[in-house]
Amino acid sequence: MQPCLRHLIKWVLCLSSLYLSTLSFSDVKDTNPAESTKPFEFTYDKSDVVVRARQTIHKGERLNLESLIYKYKRYDKQQSRLMPVDVAVMNEGVAVLLYDPALQKIALTEKVQSGIVYHSETPWTLTLLTTRMTKEDHTDEDAAYRVVEGRAGLPITKILPIQRIFTAPSMSSEQMSLFVVLADLQGEEREFIRKTSNKDNVKSHLFTIDETKSLLAAGKIKDATTLVGVQWLLLNQAQIDSDWRQVNVKQEPEATETTGRTDTEPKEAESGETESGEAESTEEPVSGVSSCGEKSGSACCCG
Repeated sequence: MQPCLRHLIKWVLCLSSLYLSTLSFSDVKDTNPAESTKPFEFTYDKSDVVVRARQTIHKGERLNLESLIYKYKRYDKQQSRLMPVDVAVMNEGVAVLLYDPALQKIALTEKVQSGIVYHSETPWTLTLLTTRMTKEDHTDEDAAYRVVEGRAGLPITKILPIQRIFTAPSMSSEQMSLFVVLADLQGEEREFIRKTSNKDNVKSHLFTIDETKSLLAAGKIKDATTLVGVQWLLLNQAQIDSDWRQVNVKQEPEATETTGRTDTEPKEAESGETESGEAESTEEPVSGVSSCGEKSGSACCCG
């Protein structure tokens, strides 16, 4: 009996351990990672930075160059050394990507960029419509309307905010507000952007969605702001197109509702028409004039 009892105890222990392992696995499986994960928060904020000195070195047309000395709290809770840096300070910018859901095309501008003159590649790049916020612009959306309606001459169907981004945060205060604007681009031959000034020539291009994807694959879009805007559009294009179609469908067939019938319904006899489709005439035709109003002897409009 003892060997049988030992075997029985072994089987009981195996089954118990198996049962406990399945319980622990089910507990892990039922745990929702989204509920247990907290949203990301930065370790420090602006209060953990101390600016010791700030001086304007150069005032330019589009930016000021400032000398900045500051220190910040390190991750080990200690203060960093004083950091002397030069920062390009400029007004907030606005960049707009024009998109026509009906044509499935976007508009990009081709222009020379001064910073790329230092590199061996061509300094001409594909960019979005851009502008700087002025005193007249209360919000970045106001600036987006101004650049589209003023420079491109296009009425805006809808404006979609993307995000505010920093183009070169290690050396520039430049912050760009990105938008996608739905507009009627009306064919490939139309010029959207004309000369912005006597010094800056801008050439506009229309690209289909497939051509835009090819531009990305070939590395033809190298401007960071344009890259963010185009990729955001491609990621959200299906939803944008769906919303646009819903609005258009609602505005279409209202004219047929005034008649009180659809085109598939048979028309009732009007003006005394019989079932054969011929109207019963209650008046005798005037001598020398056919029923269609033409004089006899001439070609009848009714055939």
